[in-house]
Order: sequence, then C-alpha cells, then structure tokens
Amino acid sequence: MKSNNINVYKKMSVQDLEKELKALQETVFKLRFKKVVEEIKDTTQSKKARKQIAQIKTLLRQQATQE
Repeated sequence: MKSNNINVYKKMSVQDLEKELKALQETVFKLRFKKVVEEIKDTTQSKKARKQIAQIKTLLRQQATQE
C-alpha cells in the first residue's frame, strides 16, 4: 500500500498535493481530540495520516528543488 500512495501522489499536481496536505493535517487535528475523549477505536489512524503528510511534504520538496 505504501508504494500505491506514493504513486498516486506523484501523479497529482502541486495544488492537489497542497489540498491533500491541508485535509490530512485537519484529520490529524480532529483525531487528536477524538483520542482524548476516547471516541477513536483505531489508534493507528493518526500515525497513518502523519506518514502520508510526510510523503506529501517530501514530494513537494523534491518538486521545488527540481525547478
């Protein structure tokens, strides 16, 4: 699944990557609150979202250095 996410992200434009990044950051923020009030059952969701954020930031950085 890891390589699948990266391949999808590589095909996206910079604007789409930035939108996805903001959405994932909001997701992590909401998951933190849910974790505090114990509404979350799958505690690995925040870890997965943070990993996706890192992948997107890496791709954005790579694209910025290539230009």
